[in-house]
Amino acid sequence: MHIINPVKLDRITLRVDVRYSILIIYNILHIYGLSYIMASMNPLFDVLSDASRRHLLALLTTEGELCVCELVAALDDIQPKISRHLAVLRDAGWVNTRREGTWIFYSLAILPAWAQLIVKALVQGGVPDDELNQSQERLACFTGRPVRATKEAE
Repeated sequence: MHIINPVKLDRITLRVDVRYSILIIYNILHIYGLSYIMASMNPLFDVLSDASRRHLLALLTTEGELCVCELVAALDDIQPKISRHLAVLRDAGWVNTRREGTWIFYSLAILPAWAQLIVKALVQGGVPDDELNQSQERLACFTGRPVRATKEAE
């Protein structure tokens, strides 16, 4: 047993075993490391806690690429709220953006297999069918949809 020099604290002398202190440090680092990993995964799952974000993911899955104005029309909600939810989705890695002139188009990011299953489940009932169908109908009736440039035109 390797003993470090005794430490005096208010009439109490502590003798610390080196191996024990290394074990304590290892456990603290291990616990901290796990909590760091869990904290870094939280944004992935926090995204799914909001019904509007789940709805946006379901729409992007079924419709492909959409701009903010199309999503505002489809969800029948205000633009700042939709933009904020899209920013959260983008920051968490669920969606990609593409700029075309003044338009910014959103689409699903390339997701790991587990995330693809979640998004698929959103379309198959995670978002109520009547809500998703109403959104798709509103999107189909929306006359302000931007014209997307084709690859050949670029």
